[in-house]
Amino acid sequence: MADIDDKIPGKAALYLSGSLRLLKLTLTAFLPLIFCLLFVGQIWGVSVPALLIIARWYSKTNMSEKAGGYPSWKRRLSFVLYWAPILICLAAYLRMLFPYYPISILLPFVILAYAVVRKKLRKETAAGLMSAACFVFFGLAFYGPSDTSPSPLKQEKYIRPVYLFDNHSTVNGKKNKSYLNGVRMILASPDGSALYFTTDLERPESEEIAENNRSLYRVNLKNTSDIRSFSSGDRIFGLAFTPGGDRLLATSNSDDKLYILDPATLKQLGYRKTNRYPQFIITDPKSETVNVAYEANDPWTVYALPGLKIQREASLKISPSKLYVDNEKRIIYSSNWLYPYLLTAYSLPDLRVVKKKFFLSGISGGISYDRLKDRLYISSLFSGRVYGVDRGTFEVVDIIKAPPLARAVCVDNSTHLILIGNVAEPYVRVYNDKNVLITKIYTGKRCREIYQDPRSDRIFAGTQIGVMEILTKKIASDFKIGS
Repeated sequence: MADIDDKIPGKAALYLSGSLRLLKLTLTAFLPLIFCLLFVGQIWGVSVPALLIIARWYSKTNMSEKAGGYPSWKRRLSFVLYWAPILICLAAYLRMLFPYYPISILLPFVILAYAVVRKKLRKETAAGLMSAACFVFFGLAFYGPSDTSPSPLKQEKYIRPVYLFDNHSTVNGKKNKSYLNGVRMILASPDGSALYFTTDLERPESEEIAENNRSLYRVNLKNTSDIRSFSSGDRIFGLAFTPGGDRLLATSNSDDKLYILDPATLKQLGYRKTNRYPQFIITDPKSETVNVAYEANDPWTVYALPGLKIQREASLKISPSKLYVDNEKRIIYSSNWLYPYLLTAYSLPDLRVVKKKFFLSGISGGISYDRLKDRLYISSLFSGRVYGVDRGTFEVVDIIKAPPLARAVCVDNSTHLILIGNVAEPYVRVYNDKNVLITKIYTGKRCREIYQDPRSDRIFAGTQIGVMEILTKKIASDFKIGS
């Protein structure tokens, strides 16, 4: 900065020096935070300008030539406000990444710490570079190079493929890249004969290829070559049947619609407009309503059956990552994404908050219900822990320690095995009722969904490879579970 000050006189040099320092502080220390916050900007968008204000204040009170003129309480407060989010962010990254990349994380940390001690680098710059490095590793773990080859599945005796993306990417006799990159939701038909699933769809290069890459599929489980599909943009998210089972409802993130489809053919029968980014659909046969939940904290829309006319909107202010609905007790349990409470319960008739759990716990990925023990199991993405919560008291009575980036969780209510899917590693981990890991099953990365058909108890997993059935009864037999 000194050479700039020598060339530009007076206030201009001071202003330019301060601006460059602020830019440096922001780009190094806050850049990973800002990327994360912009990614979930609908929830925490106000934090981005707040971070810039804090960086500016810290620059003036702790790093400028006039810093000594500020009261000590201001310097200390700005110091805490600046460093707290950086260290929290860095600690979260390290907790998630260190088990996977210990040398890659430890080596730059040692180098940067040495540079600070030797006064070759400011601590602000070093912290920023370290958090930026962690952010890069986090991005690679979460969205890194994908392996979509189904070949390793041939070695898995506990897997039965239902629909593998690469096996269906042939157009006019030529093998093409699959544009399907993960599964969002799985739902079985009321009689258990068909399976429906929604996908993460990259936009294909041509309409011809798009015909083989759709955002909603129906597969006949008795004949898996019998496939129907429907598409509306690049993401259909939620699925539900109307109470009579004669209509399939699907939410579309791409055009903000609730589609009404024929369950047998997936032919479009109509649609209703929704708010931005609709996700989950909750049907309530007793009140004859359909509730649509949204990404982030938009109010839920309540539609009246049978005509699906908008009845009202309910302001819940949550961002659900997964829902479990108890239609008998008429309660919705929500594991939440970037919401202060990891688990919340709502009354289905009036969508009123009943209970909350885990204040300031970060990100949850999945939720499942254990009928035998009357427990809810929810996953915490950052820590990898899966908490067993007593449904009556909302107290933690069980903890399973899985690796970080655990997302999908499913309690097999027929064998009492607990299955946990991960975003980064390509395995579903299977635990017994004593929380002991008994086996790992190769399914592919980005396992966001493990679904159990409540009628047949069959279990299906959705990953970046496709949809497959997990043969839990065979696992239980081989490992002598329940014998």
